[in-house]
Amino acid sequence: MILDSLSRKKGLEDIPALLRYIDNPDKATGDAFFWGLSSELDLGEIEKRFLENLTPPRKGGVYIRHFVMSFSGKDGAHLTDTVLLDMARQWLVRGYPRCLAYVRIHRDTNNPHVHMAVSANERRSEKRPRMSRKQFADLKQELESYQRSQYPELKHSTNDHGKKKRLREQGREEIFSEIPETQTTKQRLSEKVHARFDASVGLQDFCDRLREAGLEPYERGGKLTGIWAEKKTQKFRFRTLKLDLTPLIELEAFLADLEERKIQEREAEYTLDDQWERAAG
Repeated sequence: MILDSLSRKKGLEDIPALLRYIDNPDKATGDAFFWGLSSELDLGEIEKRFLENLTPPRKGGVYIRHFVMSFSGKDGAHLTDTVLLDMARQWLVRGYPRCLAYVRIHRDTNNPHVHMAVSANERRSEKRPRMSRKQFADLKQELESYQRSQYPELKHSTNDHGKKKRLREQGREEIFSEIPETQTTKQRLSEKVHARFDASVGLQDFCDRLREAGLEPYERGGKLTGIWAEKKTQKFRFRTLKLDLTPLIELEAFLADLEERKIQEREAEYTLDDQWERAAG
């Protein structure tokens, strides 16, 4: 299990953008999970609840939290909706029990994953839960202990923290402890790349996550094309790794369009204010 934490700091538009993304019918499967919200609400009403609950953050503050919990596709037969939502619930209980949350399962990639949109401040309160990196790591390990005890059949989605540290010291990183040594370079890269892709919210975010894992993306003709294998001895196109970048491209286009509409609305407001001032003068 991989758990990524993403901060949304652009503005109020982050809230509907994230909720609509994780609720996308082309990606989301099964029933939604509601935390601190009525299950009778539709998406528009959920957006309204999140916006009403928000205490405006200071400059550079978080407007909404986004967590992505990913699992190895090799455990697919055991990754039922019940298991995935229970793991999400356990994270919320441990980390954000008094916040609002909207949760959806996505199965549009090789690795099933759960998206959690969590309110920046607690329900009906100005208090903002804060978690240090150490606290985050400790809670994550506690969650992994729960997974091992309750779902031992998820053998390929179990992290070996000691192994991860040893590999990092060697300048490499493996995602899941059960990846066999006999795997080819292509198979190992595919596991790494797909897991990072599942947790990303844009092409730049995807590239940043690849580099954090010690992987270097490359472009061709100005377009993101693929990834270098270890030690830059061989290139692999994303197409070869069976990865389609279209969902991230569409998300970036949607957010850019949202920002453009916001700018146009502001300009229209200024123009209207000028007209009123001239009329009053």
